[in-house]
Amino acid sequence: MTTKQANRVRWLTALILFLCTTGIYELAKHCPNLLFPWYQNGSRKLLNLWGHITDLFPFSLLEWGGLGLIWLAMGWIIKVISRRRGLGKLCSTAALIASIILFLFVTLWGADQFAPTFISTTAYTRTEFTPEEAAQAAEYYLKMANAYALESPRDENGVTDFGGFSALEESAGSGYDYLRENYGDRFDILPVRPKGLAFSRLMDLCGLTGIFTAYTGEMGINVDTPDVSLPFTISHECAHRTTVTQEADANFAAFLACIHSWDPKYRYSGYYSAFIYCYNAIAKTDKENQAILWNGMNDQLRADVLSANEHYAQFEKPIKKAAQKANDSYLRSFNQPTGVNNYGAVAGTLMAWYWTEIGSTQKYDDYSAL
Repeated sequence: MTTKQANRVRWLTALILFLCTTGIYELAKHCPNLLFPWYQNGSRKLLNLWGHITDLFPFSLLEWGGLGLIWLAMGWIIKVISRRRGLGKLCSTAALIASIILFLFVTLWGADQFAPTFISTTAYTRTEFTPEEAAQAAEYYLKMANAYALESPRDENGVTDFGGFSALEESAGSGYDYLRENYGDRFDILPVRPKGLAFSRLMDLCGLTGIFTAYTGEMGINVDTPDVSLPFTISHECAHRTTVTQEADANFAAFLACIHSWDPKYRYSGYYSAFIYCYNAIAKTDKENQAILWNGMNDQLRADVLSANEHYAQFEKPIKKAAQKANDSYLRSFNQPTGVNNYGAVAGTLMAWYWTEIGSTQKYDDYSAL
């Protein structure tokens, strides 16, 4: 086969893959009943199997493998430019690689964004609450967070110190037994091995605390994330491996997993995160109850909130805004019309959970019994 013929084959293959990718995307978007749930079940099993294999590696294959591929690509480009030949091969190969990457993303992960949401399969679909009802739910999460904050290990500044990411790895996925028992085998992912990322500082600059990649089935964790939020972040990324693709869904699954974990560090992180989401939602429209909630925090919880705010504030730079805009566009393209605001949309579900599970029964009134 001549060089020109090989180039044509690569261009043709890239075109076919692109058309297949577009077809799957449009089918998932406009005719989800034809694909789900069987398609999602298949992709989930494949991701879980692949993830268990990549979990054997102590480092992130995406992080270091991606860096290696970028290095090779740059070397090839420099070689082509210096020799002034091979441009056709470079372009056709780049198009083929890009089409493969896009095809794998959509087939393994992207199409599942259009499946019925996890929250829609639960009993917590109520979306409207009076200011009093919202405040009562938030006060419950505040009470639980206050209680766990009292028992949380702390550093010399009075801020929660769990010992960092390495101290939380053993408990990763704890609480998912509860999800499996109550919501089916889709949550049968244990054991799991989240990967602490070497380039966590870059994730800080981009405003990311974790990332799941379908290419390797890995859960990458920003190890610079404040300790109080790390268990929740780990549980959130675990949810993504189960093809819980929507961010609000992953947050709610993380909450359920955390509060049913055997590890009190995860339980505190779950209630802390639930309180923060509800507090932020109330703060947008109800300044009176916002002030009541703020004043209701004990010294330990307030120290964690202020420390986390200070941590994130230092990365409010143009690169974060650009990264957030890119993430927002991606989420909107894949059936999350509120974009990055979808993360905070879990507040309504958390309130619904409170009024369904707690309400007047005070089922979990004694936090130490959880």
